[in-house]
Formats: sequence, structure tokens, C-alpha cells
Amino acid sequence: MTTLTANPNVLTRERARGLTAASLLRPLASLKLTVTLMTLTTLLIFFGTLAQTQQGLWAVMEDYFRSVWVWVPLSLFGPRGNTIPGGFPFVGGGLLGALLLINLVAAHGVRFKVLPGTGRRALGYALTLVGVALVAITFLYPPVTSAVVDHGLVPLFGLGLLLMLPLLAGCQVLFGNRSGLVLVHASLILLLLGEGLTAAVAHESQMPIYDGQTTTWSQDIRTSEIAITRPVEGEPGKVTTWAVPQDLLAEAEGSGEAIPLPGLGVALRVIDFMPNARLLARPETPVEGAPPMPVQATDGLGAGRLFAGEVDRVSGAGEQRVDEPAAVVELVSTADEAPLGSLVVSTRLEDPATPYVPVIQKLATPDGELGVSMRFERIYRDFAVRLEEFRHDLYPGTQVPKNFSSEVTLIEAGGTERPALIRMNEPLRYAGETWFQMNWIRPGPAGGDDRGTVLQVVDNPGWTVPYIAVTVGGLGLTMHFAIRLFGYLRRDRAERARAGARRERAAPAEPSGRRWPALAVPAAALLLAGLVLLPRTEATEPGSEADAVARFAALPVSSGGRIKPWDSVARDTLTSLGGRSTVRDGEGVEQAADAWLLDLLARRDGWDAAKVFRVDHPGTKAILGVYDPERKRFSYAEVAPHREKLAEQVGLADAVAANDRNAFEREVLNLASHLTRFENLATLSTEQVVPPRLDAGEPERDGGWLTLAAAGVGPQHEHRHAEAVAHDHDGDGVADHGPEAHGDGGSAAGGGVPHDHDGDGVADHALGFHDAPAPGPAGPPDPVAVSYSVAIEAFAGGHPGTTAEVAKALASILGAAHPDAVSKAETEVVFNEYAPYQRAMALYVLAGIAVAVSWLAWPRALRRAAVVLLLAALVVHTAGLGVRVYLSGRPPVTNLYSSAVFVGWGVVILGLLLEPIARLGLGLAVAAVTGFTTLLVARALDSGDTMAVLQAVLDTNFWLATHVVIITLGYSAVFVAGVLGIAYLVGGVYTPLLKKAETRRRVTAAIVGVTGFALLLSFVGTILGGIWADQSWGRFWGWDPKENGALMIVLWTAVLLHARVGGLVKGRGIAAIAVIGNIVTLWSWFGVNMLGTGLHSYGFIDSAVFWMLVAVALHLAVVSLVFLPRSRWVS
Repeated sequence: MTTLTANPNVLTRERARGLTAASLLRPLASLKLTVTLMTLTTLLIFFGTLAQTQQGLWAVMEDYFRSVWVWVPLSLFGPRGNTIPGGFPFVGGGLLGALLLINLVAAHGVRFKVLPGTGRRALGYALTLVGVALVAITFLYPPVTSAVVDHGLVPLFGLGLLLMLPLLAGCQVLFGNRSGLVLVHASLILLLLGEGLTAAVAHESQMPIYDGQTTTWSQDIRTSEIAITRPVEGEPGKVTTWAVPQDLLAEAEGSGEAIPLPGLGVALRVIDFMPNARLLARPETPVEGAPPMPVQATDGLGAGRLFAGEVDRVSGAGEQRVDEPAAVVELVSTADEAPLGSLVVSTRLEDPATPYVPVIQKLATPDGELGVSMRFERIYRDFAVRLEEFRHDLYPGTQVPKNFSSEVTLIEAGGTERPALIRMNEPLRYAGETWFQMNWIRPGPAGGDDRGTVLQVVDNPGWTVPYIAVTVGGLGLTMHFAIRLFGYLRRDRAERARAGARRERAAPAEPSGRRWPALAVPAAALLLAGLVLLPRTEATEPGSEADAVARFAALPVSSGGRIKPWDSVARDTLTSLGGRSTVRDGEGVEQAADAWLLDLLARRDGWDAAKVFRVDHPGTKAILGVYDPERKRFSYAEVAPHREKLAEQVGLADAVAANDRNAFEREVLNLASHLTRFENLATLSTEQVVPPRLDAGEPERDGGWLTLAAAGVGPQHEHRHAEAVAHDHDGDGVADHGPEAHGDGGSAAGGGVPHDHDGDGVADHALGFHDAPAPGPAGPPDPVAVSYSVAIEAFAGGHPGTTAEVAKALASILGAAHPDAVSKAETEVVFNEYAPYQRAMALYVLAGIAVAVSWLAWPRALRRAAVVLLLAALVVHTAGLGVRVYLSGRPPVTNLYSSAVFVGWGVVILGLLLEPIARLGLGLAVAAVTGFTTLLVARALDSGDTMAVLQAVLDTNFWLATHVVIITLGYSAVFVAGVLGIAYLVGGVYTPLLKKAETRRRVTAAIVGVTGFALLLSFVGTILGGIWADQSWGRFWGWDPKENGALMIVLWTAVLLHARVGGLVKGRGIAAIAVIGNIVTLWSWFGVNMLGTGLHSYGFIDSAVFWMLVAVALHLAVVSLVFLPRSRWVS
């Protein structure tokens, strides 16, 4: 019998091959490598964001984000304009991206194992392939994608989610509970590949079109070309063009070799090429000490006084955002190389009357005259675009753009015409390109209307890759988060049941006399919450001054582009001018905003003595003749006499670039702006009080509401109280011709009701009342405007009852014609008076006190009381958000103020949900402390109208409701994890609360769980933001500072989770990373807005930067506790 034996050498070779493959992949898939790469990437993004204050965006992209190594100068970390020498090398984004991609792919090969079973694998692979195919057809097959996108992005995402069900099912079959992680990592691979594809093949250009013009080309403003044109014989107006690209110009510079121009009989010799140049006028006589400016050309502008001097490439720190090349070129004959003449050309040479049209200089040649110009490189198409109409709409009474849109006609090669409308956030996809509304051609030197549009044209074959990635990654994170959460809750429920059973067996029954706090304390908290939430009502006597003020304050007015009550106008003005919604009069008595407003409009005694202006800088106070360092409040009477000195300083500050101004220059400009705002309100120059007519047969006016002057009440139409009352035959204080018939008129301009109760006329003329234009209608003034004049004059004359009656009549009549405006105005007055966020802050303080005391006595009772107080605060907090949504017609987050309010709301909800997990009142403490802090931050951010109208690019409720809301909830989650981390470190070092290992485990689990939720929200929100950017201007990821900050949050939350899974950190380390997450979020939320660069730059705010630095320092102090030896911890 033959015995078969295994060959040991063969087994050894097979085992060696397996070990070799594993040994190669395992280090590449290491979680330590993952954490290191993500930490380095976070730092690189931070450095690159700072670098945008010194370099242009494109330079930063190439130097930092698409390079192997980068030199980081130390000057990035100093004040703007510093000259700190030195720097250090750092790994570049190109290398980090490649390593991350390798790490991700290796992780799939090592850590994500397919479950065993032949049938399972066959089913899983089949479902996965079907899902991939369906998704690819939906997102990548142009006919299907275009058909779906024509109906909007919601159908695209909806269809994508539906078709991904087979993919999800296949991954679940193949990988089980790890399917979510597989999808997440697959989406990251897609994003990295998509960014690489975009960098390699995407192309952007701009298409300027004048009204009625038809064009076939767009221009790439990052490169240039020289165009030589020759007229076509027998076809007037037509030319043949030879274009020489910038690369050839740079190569041929100074070489002596001429660039051939086939069929033209001449060649182009480049004498000097300047990638970026400044055009100067050569002085007629040399200036002593100035650098020489020789004649650079024999013909054209260069033979005269034009001189082109080379300057540094665009830095990004000034106004110039693109290079403006110039060149000195010479045409030579191809027959004998004889020079025909030289010219100075530049992309800057445009006709001032027709921007985007280059100046063509003529040069005579033996074969006829040629035209030579330098322009941005043009890309031609086989179809044409005609601009039918461009619209640039503003919010009434403002310069804030409400709408940009271009109505165009696409003319195909066969002559077929297709109309299309391109608007902000609503691009056109055609012929493989996407067309976006980008800019517009302003009126010419003679004024007039806007003259054309500038469209952004993007050719990006991989534009749908991020859409796939966000859908796959979002679903994967949701699946993984749900699986882990439900698993944890299941285990926790079982553990709590076992612990409860043990307590029941071990503990004796609690005496009934000790149970009363568990009921009485929460009941007392409920009563206390009711007292805090109870509205304060004060009865006003009809016809009294308070009644007049209240009725006038509730009338609707168009101010700042939106309809609001006078009460909000007064509060917003005082908050903007002095940082407070109330004011002290000349005698130091506190005065409400609405009462101050009527005093101002009526010029009652002391109207100019109210301390409405806040001035902090000693230099600004010196302009006002005040040197008291403690004094910060000033009146109009104290500021106005110094307007000439102020104007002088304003001129000097205006000459300084906005990003380079110091604190004094910023405050001087602010004070001048505040002075103008005060005077505009006092003269009613900008507030539009007269609504549009809605009578039958009378179309509503474009822009709607009018100022008093535009409606016919001003210096030319004075209506004093006596005259008005003489026409008041009904005795109700309203002129008989009444406000029910509205007159027509133009736009807002100047005017107001003149008063001079002092008799000297000084203050009145200082405000410019009698110098203000009053372009009212030729006919009688509008009755509503007259009634306003009556109301103000009556109040000035000491007749508040008449003012109240007029205001009541106006409210009734306006309510019939404009019920929505009146209803919202009245609601806003109630909202202002009730101050829901102040009441919520009080409840958060009480809840925090209850939690703190619970750590000393009555833990169960006081924590229940804290829950009652937090729920009451949450109710009023939510109501405040709801009212703001109703009033603005927008989702809850539209600006920094509303983001702070919403972040606090999200934190409170998460804190309440976390309490059963973290226990010990930590979730309640997080909710109370962070809820109060965020509302305090919101209060500090209140600098005027917190429901201001939105710029046209932001005017989209879909993206505000998705990207902005989700990303802000991500902030909430990060802050919850960070505050839990602070509680872990501070509580562990200084208190015995974390002595038990089970308690530490629970807090750590809460930090990790909330961080996972934060990663989900931040990832999806960030990618949605990229898609919004792709819909707005055709660039999914532009490395804008705000985008970078959001990506840093995603990376840092991922660092924490990967470090925990890899066992690199435990309780203390996890807590420290979570606290640093707060710093990263503060940078993303506030820091990037103060850089003065990017699309989210809100300007430098000294106080905001100071408090942000204080917060960062406090967080770093907490993080330093992690380095204390465990023996020094009380817990």
C-alpha cells in the first residue's frame, strides 16, 4: 500500500507566502499609522488655512494640499504683517493623501474579513455588484444623471438611497456588523479618488456676456494668451485669430527665437514676459531717485507713456486675486526676419467702458494691418450662448443682493434654440459642463443699469463622485452608529436590571419619611420654572404715553430689507450702536428702546443726550475730547460736534487695507458708520414706512415699501400737528383722507419730519434735515405717510392720545391690506418683550445649581428637579427657535448668532439623552452649563438684527435646512463630548466623583458614543456643504477656510475613535482628545471667520478673538491635567 505524505517544504513555502503578504499589509493598515496620518493632516489643514492670509488660494492649494513637503513659515503664527523669520518643514497634502489612501485600502484587506460560507458569499457579492451597478448608472451615466438632476437634487439623493438598498444588503451579508465601517471607508476612498480626479481633469472658466450679446467662448483667468487678428477679406467685422498660449510665451522669452504663426507671414518674438505686472504711466521727465522707466516698444501704447513693470505673483493678501500678465513682443517677417514693430501688451489693457473686452493695438505689416492683444486664454464651443436678460435684485432699502439670475438662450450648431435660466444655487448642466451664476458686469462710467453677466463654466467629469460618497458614507456611519448604540443600550439595560435586583435584595426598605424630597423638590422646581416662564404684563392706560409708545412700536416697517416692528428697529439700532437694547438718557435714567425711538423721532427734550454710542479706544475718545479711561457711553450731542475730526480719521483709516487696520482704525470706521445710522433713523431716511398699494387695478410696486420722503412727506411737504388736526373731522387723530388709499412713489431717498423744539436749529441742521432731498410724488403725499407725520407731531406736541389713536388706526388698516406683515410685527414685539432666551438662561443656571448640590445631598430628588428645570428651559428655548423660523421664513441657523442658539439647543437635548448613560448628573450638568454658555455667546454676538436678510448665494432654504443645520448639530455633539472630557479630567483630579471604575467607564463610553454621533453629523454636514458649493459655483471642495475647519472636526473626531479602537488611549487620553475637539470646533466655528479671507470672512472682531483665545487657553489648561500622575488624582 502506498502512503501519501505531505511535503513539508511545500507547506512551508505556502505559509511563508501568506506571512509575507500579511506582514506587508498589516503595518500599512495599522491604526497607529491611521491616527498619525489624520493628526498630521489636521495640522496641515490648520497651517494651510493660516497661509491663506499671506498667499493666494491657488498657491496654498499647490504648496500645502497637493505637495509632498511644504515649508511652514513661523510668521503664520504671529500678528498680521509680522516679519518673524524662520520656519519648519512639514509633510504635504499630496503625500498624506496617498498614504491615507494606502492605509484605507490595506485596512480593507486586513481588518475587514468576509464572513465564511459559500452561499453567503455568493449572495453578498451578487447583491453588492447589483447595488454598485445601479448606483453607477444613477450617478455616473450622463443621460440618467441629467434627467434626474433636472428635477432637483432631492430626487437624485432619493433615487440613490433607494438603489443603494442592494448594496447595503450585500455588505451586511458579507461583513455582518462591520458593514457600516466598510461603507464608510469605501466612501472615503471615493472622496480621495474624486479629489485626485478633480485636480487632474477638472477645468474652470468664466463667460462674460453683455445684454443681448451672443458668444461662444469662456476664459480661463489663471492663464493668458496673445491674440493676433487679421480681418477677413470681404466679410466686414470678421477676423481670423492666431492665439499664442502663455506657456509658449514663457519658453520663448529672451531666447531670440520667434514663435511661428502659420499662414500669417510673420512670427512673434517675446522680448520680455511678466507673469504678473503693473501698468504705470511713464513720467514725461525722469524723476530723481526713481527707478528708470525706459521706452519698451516702438509702436502702440508702449511707444508712448505706458510702462509695464513686473511685480510678485498674487499673494492673496490684497485686492488682486489673479495674476495680470504683460509682455513686450515684436513681430518679425518670416521672409527675412526683419522686425516689423514691437508692442507692450497686458491682460490689464481693457476698455474702461467695456470690461472683459481687450484693447487691440494695431501694427502695420507688408500684408496688411494686424491687431495684437493679450487676454485670458479662451475656450471655444460648438454652440453659442445669448444673454436675454440679467437681473440683480436688492432687498428694499439696502444694498444686499437678493437675486442674481441670467436668462439665456443656447443656440446649437444646427440653429436649434433652447431657453434656460441660471440663478444662484440653480446651475445649468449642458453639453457635459455646468454653468453657474458667478458675477455681473457693473454699470459703465456714465452710470445706468447693470450691463451683463459673468457665468462660471465648469467641466468636471467626476462631479457626481462626492454625491455617491456622501450617500454611501452617511448610510455607513448611520448603520454603524445604530448597531453600536442599540448593542450598548441592550447591554446597559440588562446590566441595570441585574444591579437593581442586587440592590433590592441587599438594601432595606427606605422609610416613608425620607421619600418626601423625591416628590417635593421636583414639584418646587416645577413651580419655580413656572414663575420664571410666567410673562410679565403691565396694564397701560389708554391714551397714555406708554400706550402711544406700545402701539407705535408694534407698527410694521421695512428696515434692512425685511418687515419688522418699530420695536425691533429701535432695539437693533441701540444694540448696534452701543451693544445694549436699552439706553440711559441724559439724566442717567434707563429708557426702553421703543420709548427712546419716539423721543428721537419727535425731538423731545433730551433726545440728543441719550448715551447711545459706545466708544472703547482711547484714541477715539480723544477725537471726542474725552480722556477718561472708564467712560464708554456717549450721546449724539457729544459726538456730532467732532464730525470733522472724525471724518479726517475715517479718510486715513479708509486708505488702509481692511485686513491691515488696527483696533483704533476699526473703531473710527465703526463710529462713523454708527453716526450715519443714527442720523438716518432720526431723519427716517432709510426706514420704509409706507406699504405698497394692493387696490384693484393697481399693481404692487416693485420693491414695495417707501420712505416718508418718497411718499411725499418731507421738507417739501411739512404737516404740523395743528394742520393735520384741522383736517381731522372725525376726531380720531387720523387725517380724513385716511391711510386706506396709498399713493405711488419711487425708491427710498432722504427726508424726514423736521422739528426744532430748542429753537436754535443747530441740532436739526447738524442732522441735515433741511438739506435732505425730498423726491416725493408730484401729487398729494401718501395718506399713510401723512398719518405717520401726524402721530410723530402729536407726540412731539404732548398729545400721546392722538399718537395712540393714529397708531391704532394704522394697525387696523394695514392689517386689512397686509395681514401677514402686521401679524408678524405683533408677534415679534411679543417675542422681544418675552425674551425667551433670557428666561432659558435663568433656568439653565437653576438647573446647574440643582445638579451641583445633588453631588452633596438629595441626589435623586435634585437631579429630578434639574430634569424638570432643563425640560422647561428646553421648551422655551425651542419656542424661541420656532418663533424665529416663523418670523424669518428660514431654517433655524442663518448666521453666527442663530448658530450659537441652535448649538445650545442641540447640546441640551443630547445632555438629557446622555444622563441615563453617564449618570451621576453629568449629562444634566453638561446640558445646563453648555446651554447657558452658548446663549451667553449668542447674546455677545447680538450686534443688531439677528434675523437679517440673506445674501443671494445663501438664499436657499434647502441647503440651510440640511448642510447648515446638520453641521451645527455636529458642533453640539463635539461640545458635549468635550465638556464630558472636561468633567472627566477636572472631576477626576479634584473630586471623588470618578473613584469607581464603573463610573469612569460610563463617562468614557458616553464620550466615545457622542463623538461617534458627532463624526456622523460632521461628515455628512461637511460633504453636504461641498455639494452646496458645487451647486453654487461648481467647486465641490475649494479649500475655503470654513471648509477646512469643518474637515478638521471630521478628522479630529475620527482620531479619537481610531485611537480608542486601536488601544492607543484609554479614559484620560480619550477625555483629553475630546477637550482638544472643543478647540478645533471653536476654530472652525469662530476662528476662520476672523482671518479676513475666504467666503465666510466676517471681519476681525477684537472681543471675539480675545474671548476665543481665553477659551482655548482654559481648554489647554484642562488638557494639561492628563499629564498629572494618577497618584495625584483625587478619584
